[in-house]
Amino acid sequence: MPSKSRRQFETVKGLEVLNGGDITIGGNSALCSVGKNTLNTPLKVIGGSITVTGTATLVTGLTNITSIQLELLVNASSTAFTATASISGGTVTISVWQHTSNSNPTPILSSTATPVSWLAFGN
Repeated sequence: MPSKSRRQFETVKGLEVLNGGDITIGGNSALCSVGKNTLNTPLKVIGGSITVTGTATLVTGLTNITSIQLELLVNASSTAFTATASISGGTVTISVWQHTSNSNPTPILSSTATPVSWLAFGN
């Protein structure tokens, strides 16, 4: 396997991965497929967590979000079984869904505060 040149950082306030770049965190490799968008500008990856009751607006600091990944930080249950996102430019609206009742699986917005982790990709 050919060797790859790596840049060394003591502290990183932001993370920019060039097309085909590798990330190493704490000595462990992290899979990252970050390229360039249609404007040929580098994509950034920003992440965190937010507590959502029904819907919440997420502030990422990015002005153009191309995609987002969400994960519930609790086990799926009747009060929170999935999360979805709607993206408009740099604004993300996250929705957490629950079943209407134990006998009716129709999704409705959750009435329970639910922690959600997120990763946003954009610039």
